[in-house]
Amino acid sequence: MACVSNGQRILDDAGYLEEYGRMPSARALAILAQEEFAKAYLLRLVDEDVVPYCDEVMRACRDHSCKHLIGLVMLHLFTPDEELIERGKHARESLDAVLLPKHVSDALNIFCHEKLHRWRSKNWFWVDNMEYDRIAKRIGDGSLDRTKQDSLYVGIGNHCVTNIPRCSPEDARSAIQTAKVLKEVANGNDAFAFSEKEHIKAVLKLMLNELGKQTG
Repeated sequence: MACVSNGQRILDDAGYLEEYGRMPSARALAILAQEEFAKAYLLRLVDEDVVPYCDEVMRACRDHSCKHLIGLVMLHLFTPDEELIERGKHARESLDAVLLPKHVSDALNIFCHEKLHRWRSKNWFWVDNMEYDRIAKRIGDGSLDRTKQDSLYVGIGNHCVTNIPRCSPEDARSAIQTAKVLKEVANGNDAFAFSEKEHIKAVLKLMLNELGKQTG
């Protein structure tokens, strides 16, 4: 898919910049690569008829926080080599036994209810004073996109500089590693998390059912 190929190109560039010590730019490019892999995954869900093809979903493909929320879900579905056997056991369990971590379930809630449904209708009602997981809420509010922007631009306030791009080698490498994980999931690594993947697909279809009906 074009998004995966482009994500790989951006990820390669991030690696080159990291080698030359350009850590802020390396982190920014790594986050951009994460977005491309998340977009590829979202489009795959559209192709599999899990997520409806509609204006709101196409907008989500361009929305940074939406792609970062999908990235949170993808990170949960990634299976490192040392966990393949254990994850294989879970794959044989009933889907009813699947319990998603709160940051993953809330990432799905924010993506579906606070983004897509609210874009469709300003009168959309979900839950009053919903207490979301802190990680998912921060991502939904754009924290990772602000990190990317702060890695690229000098911030200017009313009378002073508010930000100068800085990034530790550890933070740059962490962003690059996250992008590599999302690439693996976009390329099919989620197959090893079969139960969780099928549960997430069922949840997405249920939460976006009305959105799909309205599209027709």
